[in-house]
Amino acid sequence: MLAGSACGTAHTARPVGQGNGAIAVQLGGPFVEMGEGAVPLPLAVVTGKYGVTDRFDVFGSWHVLETFVADGNAMFDLGFSYYLLEQARARPGISVAVTETFLLNSTSVWTAFDVQLTASWLLHPRHLVYVGFHNFLTPLPPSVIEATPYTFAPYVGGEVRLGRKRQAGLSIQLTWSRPWAATDGKPVTLWSAGYQGAFSVTGGLSLYLEKRRAPAAGEGTP
Repeated sequence: MLAGSACGTAHTARPVGQGNGAIAVQLGGPFVEMGEGAVPLPLAVVTGKYGVTDRFDVFGSWHVLETFVADGNAMFDLGFSYYLLEQARARPGISVAVTETFLLNSTSVWTAFDVQLTASWLLHPRHLVYVGFHNFLTPLPPSVIEATPYTFAPYVGGEVRLGRKRQAGLSIQLTWSRPWAATDGKPVTLWSAGYQGAFSVTGGLSLYLEKRRAPAAGEGTP
């Protein structure tokens, strides 16, 4: 259930444009009950992204904390996103993203796939909101970390672009992983509505490296 919980989705909601790039740092994770309250785990992910075309991006991510959980670990993602449908008035822009996550060490390997579908609305050249869902698939036995074969995780989030040329972006996302799964009574209590599934919150800072402005929906991508 923890797999992918530190991954935000703002960078896959809209393409960066052909020849452009982006670097994103995301911090957050599932809420864990501690004493009388709940706090999100500080899981960090660093992502680099490049626009192959105006609709098709490729990206790679490094999971910082998970890499150092045990000696010799390396956890990273490789993936792509495609902007399927332009935004038109109230109709959202639609994107799909496919990611493979690897966790490697000297004795074993774990991998998972994530297929995302995201609907996004550019409310203003600086304001993007989106909703969607993850589909995490784990085809191999969980020899490194405990994982379920399938995880469904809906999310909602947004991004605000900053700077004169909108080079920076601040994002926040709320995700609800496996909302049907009871989590009370587990060794680690994950906080959510009625102890079903796990809420996670992720904040991100992105730096957009633009050779040229990407075409936007209505105006285009943020």
